[in-house]
Amino acid sequence: MGLAGLVFFIASMTQQAGLLATTVTNAGFLTALYVVLVPVIAFMALRQKLPWVVWPAAALSLTGTWLLGGGLAGLNWGDGIMIFSAVFWALQVLLVGSLASRSGRPITLAALQFGVTAVLCLILGAVFEPISFANMAAAWKELLFTGIISGGLGFTLQAVGQRYTPASDAAIIMSSEALFAALFGALLLGERLPLLGWIGCSCILAAVIGVQLAPLWRQRTLA
Repeated sequence: MGLAGLVFFIASMTQQAGLLATTVTNAGFLTALYVVLVPVIAFMALRQKLPWVVWPAAALSLTGTWLLGGGLAGLNWGDGIMIFSAVFWALQVLLVGSLASRSGRPITLAALQFGVTAVLCLILGAVFEPISFANMAAAWKELLFTGIISGGLGFTLQAVGQRYTPASDAAIIMSSEALFAALFGALLLGERLPLLGWIGCSCILAAVIGVQLAPLWRQRTLA
């Protein structure tokens, strides 16, 4: 379970770093690449047989990423870090799915992830950033919301759900976060995407849905 905590830490930290140089909307859709990466990593690491749709879906998601960034010239280091983060989120989904179902202790698994991440973040914060209680007090609402609701509650429910749900199914359900990222980025932050950005978002969304639904459609057809 310690490995799951380390992977969770890397995924979270790289995601926060990427947000410094990209928009909330871009971050949401780029993070959603983990849905395509989950079956790819499962094939490479676990030698699971992949359906044919994975490969065109991967190509479509990469095309969407390129369009979302406005072409090669539009991609910045923040977008690159978000893609790197997506790889570790894919690993996190696979590890949580495996450990939660085998151990039968999803809440313990979630708590361990939070504990490892908290300790490592405190160490890095003490080394690289000045810890200011005044700044933390000024952002107490944001800290409580992200720590308790989006972090604590969200990832605990993920672990509980993945005890009974295959990683591929969990990934497609969680891919809806990209839609909420775009929605709240527009409503709360006033972010707007150009036409190519919306086309890129559509490509990524089509890829993450298609890579999961195509095998299910094939199973129903053969049944």
